[in-house]
Amino acid sequence: MKTVWVKVIPWSLELAQAAMEGGANALWIPPGMQSEVKKMGIIPTIAEDGDVVLGKDVVVKEIRKKQDEEEIFNLTLSKKGGCKRSRLDHRPSRESIE
Repeated sequence: MKTVWVKVIPWSLELAQAAMEGGANALWIPPGMQSEVKKMGIIPTIAEDGDVVLGKDVVVKEIRKKQDEEEIFNLTLSKKGGCKRSRLDHRPSRESIE
């Protein structure tokens, strides 16, 4: 299952509405916009003050070269218990499948 997060930075009401209508799973928004998004409907937000908190629940890293991929892989290993599943990730865990 794919998860689609739409980055709405800078804030655009029109883009946020189009993302929601298009089936986005979450909106990545600027800090302070959570209340505006919640007025529009029920959709998780990614922001410093969102449902998913940048830097705590999710890390953003741009991939430009092979070394970046290796750094991201090592970052997932450095977290206690491996990769942390997001509240937005509704796929069954490996343990529940086996």
